[in-house]
Amino acid sequence: MYILFYLIFILIAIIMSIKIEKTIITSLFICVIGFCLFPILADLCAYKLYLFNKLSIKVHYFNLIAVVSFFVGYLFIMMNKNYFIKKKRSNKECSQFVRDKLIIGINISSWILTFPYLIKSMRLINEKGWSYSRDYVTSGLLFESTILEIIYIWIIFPVFIVTALYAYLENLRKSEKGKILVFVSIISLTIHTIMFSARALIIKYLAYFMLCYILYGKSKKVKIRGKALIMVIFLLISATFITAQRSAGKSIYENVLIYYVCPFHLLNYYIENPMFSNLYDYQYGKVMFGFIYNIYEAIKYVLFGIPYNGSDKLITQITAISIPLGYGIRMNAGSTAIYPLFRDFGVISIILGFFLTAIVTGYYRNKAMDERDLRSRAIYIYLLYIVFRYSSSYLDVYSPEFLFCVIYIFFFVGINKHDKNIVKN
Repeated sequence: MYILFYLIFILIAIIMSIKIEKTIITSLFICVIGFCLFPILADLCAYKLYLFNKLSIKVHYFNLIAVVSFFVGYLFIMMNKNYFIKKKRSNKECSQFVRDKLIIGINISSWILTFPYLIKSMRLINEKGWSYSRDYVTSGLLFESTILEIIYIWIIFPVFIVTALYAYLENLRKSEKGKILVFVSIISLTIHTIMFSARALIIKYLAYFMLCYILYGKSKKVKIRGKALIMVIFLLISATFITAQRSAGKSIYENVLIYYVCPFHLLNYYIENPMFSNLYDYQYGKVMFGFIYNIYEAIKYVLFGIPYNGSDKLITQITAISIPLGYGIRMNAGSTAIYPLFRDFGVISIILGFFLTAIVTGYYRNKAMDERDLRSRAIYIYLLYIVFRYSSSYLDVYSPEFLFCVIYIFFFVGINKHDKNIVKN
């Protein structure tokens, strides 16, 4: 029965996306793919291939609550966009400029700061391989202290993310800055990938690139087709290489299945074993607003030596444990956004979390389209990927990384002084 509900929601999302936004690439469609299509695969395909247990009715119940909440939020913001966004188009795209020198300077400073750890990771990879290096990093052994790790994850890593966003958007404006920023972003990508033996940033870059060109590059697609294809191929080869090095004996298909389908089986385990997952140990908003609360916890730790007790730590204490899902496959970290949201207020926080996500994403979509605002375009692309990641992970938005990304998105763009009056009118 639940499969029928999932299929109905997928069909409705396709129809509404095309009718409202004239494209299928919308936050609504992406959310529905994550929380309707993947659960179907989790029960049908994964069950037959890997002998997983079928998902419990509770998992489907939470999935449908999340999707309905997102539907309501999406419809609310799209039906009332004129109330939140000025009807008159502005010339913001023309008057705004990317602070490329600042971005390049911060990236270079980041390279210098991370250089010792890059060398450390390169030695580990050379001596013991990518898989061992990845285990070493995830065990928290790469950096000498928690403070250094926090600085990298919360402050430096978001710089790499936002650099890529503006690199792609500047390319669409046929700006020379775009070419330089793409080069800088590739260096930053290489550094992070080697340091953490990770493919996550590669997938992010690939998603940002494709979303930018699909949503904003239609009028220029003939001229950029070759360059776009080269970039996509480069990112795909990089992701495939890292996957092959870290996942001995597993095909690309199996890895995709594990990372985008198995999170629902991991969620199922947490729900069916509430004593293990501390499911009812409510945090009362500390998770949902972790991008703010965890900074407060970090300040207490740095200034007063009070042990860090951020919501990300409380959640990670559970999700870091590798859980057997069946047929020799174990998984951690990827619990979907439903588990951490439930840890706040139960079902109410799932409803609130997905509703607010739809509202914020829809707002910046309308602002990007109606006002041609460069910052809004960057935030919208950034949020679309977060919505996609909701079905597999949660740290993209419930960590201070999110807050710093938004700060950089605003800070890395300026407005020409002589054009400020144009923007206001």
